[in-house]
Amino acid sequence: CSSILAYAAIVQPWSLRQVSLPLEVGDVSPQDLRAPHSIQYASEVLTVAARNEAERAVAPIYAAPDLAIARNQSEALNRILVSISTIRTKEEASIEQKITELLAIQDLSLRPGSPDTLLALSDVRWGQMQVEAFTVLEQAMQNPVRTEDLAGIRQNLPSLVSLSLNEKEASLVVEIVSPLVVANSFYSPELTEQARQAARDAIEPVTQSFVVGQTVVARGQVISNA
Repeated sequence: CSSILAYAAIVQPWSLRQVSLPLEVGDVSPQDLRAPHSIQYASEVLTVAARNEAERAVAPIYAAPDLAIARNQSEALNRILVSISTIRTKEEASIEQKITELLAIQDLSLRPGSPDTLLALSDVRWGQMQVEAFTVLEQAMQNPVRTEDLAGIRQNLPSLVSLSLNEKEASLVVEIVSPLVVANSFYSPELTEQARQAARDAIEPVTQSFVVGQTVVARGQVISNA
């Protein structure tokens, strides 16, 4: 550390006079340089380093969840559920036709066998599933959802489904809701920069002190203003 501070010490008004030759950054000190008297000063070099370190310690800041995104996804869920309900009640359509229509619903991705299960549900159980789908989506979207966390949040959806549903019903709720869980919180350069600037501003000037006779630069050390 002393070699880093050496140049600053030499160019101060209280500059050491133990060597007659001028010393510059990059020079190797030909001898030990000691403080001729005690001194304390605000070190620009140390202050800048401390402020840079404080800035680097600030984690990226993300904006609060965008409620408009959650509302849009809730509306999309409603459209899907209405479409499913309409298909379920088509008396003139065959099972095969209904399955084809279910698989064609936008933003709905069903596994093999799921359409048959949907069509076989009683109206009461289907009604309970619809309520549960809205509840699960709301729980998943009410907290910050970042793009990098999407996979984990979707994998956790089964734990949000009420135990009042059986396994097949719970699985269907997850299938319906999962594609609708999207990112709602995004990296904010503005908030991050504000936090970094606040961290820098919170650092007081760093003082450096030497007592009389203390070695400022040891013999053989390279002088640096870094």
